Parts: sequence; C-alpha cells; structure tokens
Amino acid sequence: MAFDLDTDNIKKVMTKKKNSNLPVNETNNEKRITCSYTLEPSVKEGLVKLASMQGYSNTSKFLNDLLKQNLKNENII
Repeated sequence: MAFDLDTDNIKKVMTKKKNSNLPVNETNNEKRITCSYTLEPSVKEGLVKLASMQGYSNTSKFLNDLLKQNLKNENII
C-alpha cells in the first residue's frame, strides 16, 4: 500500500466531543455597544466556524457570550 493509515488517531479525531465549555446561543436583553477589534484572518475563520458549531448565526453574539462566560468564571463581572 502507498501509505499506512493511523486508525487510532482517526478514531480519536472522529469521536472528539463537542467542547462543553463553549457558550450556547441564548437570548439576552442586555443593551449592547459597538466596539471594534482587529483579528487575524485565520482567527476570524475559526471564530465563525466555532460560532456555527455552537448554534450561533451571529459571530459577534458568540464572541460576546464567550467573553462574558470567561469573565464570569474569573469573577470579573
């Protein structure tokens, strides 16, 4: 055979569990303000993919919820 498959590694990747530490899309009535941040293109692409995987259609809301969750975990807010 031209190449050997690492079936154990393939199984690990294919059965990888969804990260339960990521936020899920929930409604929130808190007012929002506009702010601007600069991201590397690969980070932006990853953020869009993560947001979609977690059920978000809005990347901005996902990022807000992700930051909010981490700030709460650190007792900052």
